[in-house]
Amino acid sequence: MTTIPLFRFPCLVQESLFKILEYPDIFQLSFCSEKTKSAIKKFRWKTVAGILFHFRQDLATIALIFPNKDYKIVMELMKSPIPITFLPIFKKGSELEFFVRLQRHALDLFSKTPNLFFYYVTDDCTKFKQVESVRRARFPSDVKVEHLEEFIKNHQELQYLTLDKQVTGEILPTSNINDIKSLWILEPSLNFDTFLLNFRGENVALFTPVGYESHIENMIENWLNGRYSENLRVVFIASKERDFPDFGLVDKFEFMEYFSIWDEDETPPIYECDEVMQFQFSLEPDVFDCREAAFIRRELDGKSALASFRYEPHYFVFYVWVCVRQMTSPTGWQKILYKKQPFPDNYSGGDAQFLKELKKNVSVVHYDYRSAVFGCMNFLTHLDMLTMYFVLFLNILHANWSINVLYTVFTSTILFYFFFCEYLSSNPANGKEHGRTIVTLFLFAYAFTPVIRTLTTSISTDTIYATSIITAILSCFFHDYGVKAPVVSYPTSVSSGLSSAIFLLSRLEDDKPTLLLLVVAFTLHAYGAEFRNRLFHVYPRFSSFAFCLLSSFSIYCISAFSVELSVFWALLHVFILFICPLILVLKQTGKCTIHGPWDEAVPIKSVKN
Repeated sequence: MTTIPLFRFPCLVQESLFKILEYPDIFQLSFCSEKTKSAIKKFRWKTVAGILFHFRQDLATIALIFPNKDYKIVMELMKSPIPITFLPIFKKGSELEFFVRLQRHALDLFSKTPNLFFYYVTDDCTKFKQVESVRRARFPSDVKVEHLEEFIKNHQELQYLTLDKQVTGEILPTSNINDIKSLWILEPSLNFDTFLLNFRGENVALFTPVGYESHIENMIENWLNGRYSENLRVVFIASKERDFPDFGLVDKFEFMEYFSIWDEDETPPIYECDEVMQFQFSLEPDVFDCREAAFIRRELDGKSALASFRYEPHYFVFYVWVCVRQMTSPTGWQKILYKKQPFPDNYSGGDAQFLKELKKNVSVVHYDYRSAVFGCMNFLTHLDMLTMYFVLFLNILHANWSINVLYTVFTSTILFYFFFCEYLSSNPANGKEHGRTIVTLFLFAYAFTPVIRTLTTSISTDTIYATSIITAILSCFFHDYGVKAPVVSYPTSVSSGLSSAIFLLSRLEDDKPTLLLLVVAFTLHAYGAEFRNRLFHVYPRFSSFAFCLLSSFSIYCISAFSVELSVFWALLHVFILFICPLILVLKQTGKCTIHGPWDEAVPIKSVKN
């Protein structure tokens, strides 16, 4: 029986076939080959909201989560031994590497799905440290604070965390656990009042053992006094006790002076929240119903909140919803375009609003002396590298140095390139890609060397030197020194730098040194900026030492041609490295830029998902 590859069918036929297949079949079909996976990726998985990875002691479950909170198991794998015989793309590696590749495969397969999230449930948070794009996680077993902090550190995108069992250890105020956007702690294992004072996220759900009435009273008092983070939006308190709650507690709070009776015109009937919060509170369907809530307004800043008391079997829950916007509708003018207001179109709020919007130095960045010195080190390092290249060229041209020196520089350049690819590159490639880059570079340089060497034979040497220096200065002007600026242009900088080198190399008489210097020039201008910026960022102390050696060596090499020029070069280093940062620090205090209603609107990146 003959089989026909799926990807050879027309797209409409493929889409019809996928509509017939079940989700588990389509998911497992994607492991057949890369071409099959590419064919499946063409179609958006519109009904899939997320992917659930559940790692247990002896079994790993993969399920698809749908927008209606339903899920579908698409694969179950026994952890030991790993059943990789039917997965051609996963042929070797440890158990951890296997599941990391499996997760990346799913991430690639669903790359066209909008707002896709990954949900991880595992008994041991010390594993799976290399997993990408994890926004939700759940730990059904006991977990130590240090292990949890390490897990959060390794997953920067984590925003929703659920802890089913006890958290052993002390959660310090500086712990990154307090920065989780939405945190659920289902087992009463920490000091409730202290934790809530240090919590910097938006939503928190805590279960208390005993004394929950005092916790509720303390929480309301702390919120009224402004002791909680301004990010706080939802607080969910529950007590797993089978005794009936004290309904007198409700009456006590309802008659407190900072409570008012619920008003349909002032309070929304349903609290507005995102889909993720609705998913987390799916077990409590009426949790967002505000019609029986008590209304609170804080005198400290006028911010509003809702308090709702509910009794479910064996549960006593308390909610405080800190609304993002004020509950009451403002009667004054608002600076918005999407709402009709009883004001003329050219009205801008009056004199009071105009003076209120006047601000000074909104976007000014203040630098300290140390950071300014390190920034100048970046600039001087690039100047020293260009100077050393000119010195190397002149010594080879006048036969002051043997060809062996050039071989040493060429070999060192290749070694530095490998060091950059292995330890400094933010997107490391494999060995084959590195080798292909080096071979391609060398072959192109070898092919064009005779043309470059005889390119400007009819032009005078003085003109060539002047043009080379001008293009080198132009390269410095557009070079990337690790600071984001509109003037930075990688293509312009590389093109100008290579042009400067080619002008110089046209004065040589032999193809061999021309070839080697061309490869060194390309590596310097194409990879030099990223290599230096990453080196200064990853190894700051070593970078300072390397800068001192490079500057001293460049001054020494220039002294072989002109002592006066070397002295000027040394003084220029001192001026740029120490005097210029001092001038910047002293002058930036006099910066005075007035901002007001006449400024253009600037989009602000939302912190929500």
